[in-house]
Amino acid sequence: MTKHTYYPVELKIQIVERYLKGASAASLRKEFQIASSGTLYTWKKWYLEGDVSRLNSVSGRPLRHECQELSIRRLKT
Repeated sequence: MTKHTYYPVELKIQIVERYLKGASAASLRKEFQIASSGTLYTWKKWYLEGDVSRLNSVSGRPLRHECQELSIRRLKT
C-alpha cells in the first residue's frame, strides 16, 4: 500500500456508498489501497453528516477557509 494516495471526491463517495451497502471495510481498503481503516470510517462519518465538502480535502484537516467560517459562526452565537 502507498502513502499519500489522492482519491477524487467522486471516488470517495462511491467507496463510502459501497461500504454502506454492505461491502467490508477490509475488502474496500485492499481494492483501493487505502492505508488505514480510519480513513474509510472518517469518510463515512463526513458523508453521513452531510459534510461532503470535507471530502475535497487531501488530508483530514479542514481547509483554512472552513476554519475561519466556523470561528465566525461561533462568535455570532
